[in-house]
Amino acid sequence: MKLCAADREEATNAFRKEKFMLYPCRELYQYMILEKGFDEHDADMFIHKKAKCAFADNRELSKLSPAKMFDAINKGI
Repeated sequence: MKLCAADREEATNAFRKEKFMLYPCRELYQYMILEKGFDEHDADMFIHKKAKCAFADNRELSKLSPAKMFDAINKGI
């Protein structure tokens, strides 16, 4: 809050977005490229079309490992 001159609400919202959306998306993206063999474009499309919506709808997904996140999102949970 002090570094960015943000009020408590802005700081809390930024923290929640990082914790429940941005960080899990980065972890999933890295997993898809390094472990699953996706190319960057396909991984990026998956993140933007499926993962972001899934994380917005279900915060519990962000607590899973990247492999379990990927499976859960593909199954439509």
